Amino acid sequence: MNNLLKLKLGTPVDQGSETVTVDISNSIGTGAQAKVIALEIGGEKFAAKIFHNATSQVVQKIIAMIENPPSNLSTSIDGVEYPQLSWPLRLLYDSFSGLVVGYLMKLVDLKNSFTLDFFYDHNLRKKLSSPEEGALSCRLDIARNLSAVVSDLHRLGHYCIDFKPQNIRVFKSIHVVTLIDCDGFSVLDKAGIRYPAQLVSTDYIAPEATNGHLPIESLSEQQDLYALAVIIFQLLNQGLHPFQGIPTPSYNLPATNDEKAARGLYPYGKTRHPLISPNPQSIHRFFDNGIRELFDKAFAYTSSLMHHRH
Repeated sequence: MNNLLKLKLGTPVDQGSETVTVDISNSIGTGAQAKVIALEIGGEKFAAKIFHNATSQVVQKIIAMIENPPSNLSTSIDGVEYPQLSWPLRLLYDSFSGLVVGYLMKLVDLKNSFTLDFFYDHNLRKKLSSPEEGALSCRLDIARNLSAVVSDLHRLGHYCIDFKPQNIRVFKSIHVVTLIDCDGFSVLDKAGIRYPAQLVSTDYIAPEATNGHLPIESLSEQQDLYALAVIIFQLLNQGLHPFQGIPTPSYNLPATNDEKAARGLYPYGKTRHPLISPNPQSIHRFFDNGIRELFDKAFAYTSSLMHHRH
């Protein structure tokens, strides 16, 4: 019985009178900060995220998210509603103490959605049991849907920051994109107060952040745009990272993709880079000219800076 938690569904200003009982031993995910438990309310499927320690800072951020949500939290296809963001909808209060312990969000169907890397990694794609998911049209669908969700976030001043394939789920065949772990985003409340992100992932760190030794708390839209460009490049180019390449003999490449990005060592530009060559598996030469130019703008700009320095 100790595992049963009686909670009240409330808002930022009201504990409300609706109660739900969740079994915390029946979690669908457990992390360093919280447990996620599936539950049903009025025939609808939700997830309760229960924090191990809901500090006032955590609670204030969740309140900011509830009060300033993007307009496209979900999308409807053939009468079925799909979440596009695992965004907080209502606060969850402990029925006995009255303290906030977590929040309610829409449940993401983990059986019919997969992390983004399943759609560009050959070995993972086999597990989708759908050869057509490898088609270019499918990957372009995913890129377009992902860009639309990010654009809607940015309109409100919210940023993903820890933007990586593992935080993006894609529904097979319809290619609806769901961003998860949204409470890790950099969030702006309606009064203009920012609740920053705490994490950023290797391989997706903007070069200006590496070069400027910028703290995670200061990262914003440029970080997201860089990470989005990396992800779209991976989607279109066999999962290759845009800074994966073959070094020129006698040149010692930096160890990480983030360090290569910071030095502008982009091997897939329209103009050949003297210090790094494309990976032989790359299909970038088949990209449309316009797409290559856009990738050059995203990744090759630091090259000119480096040449000027030398």
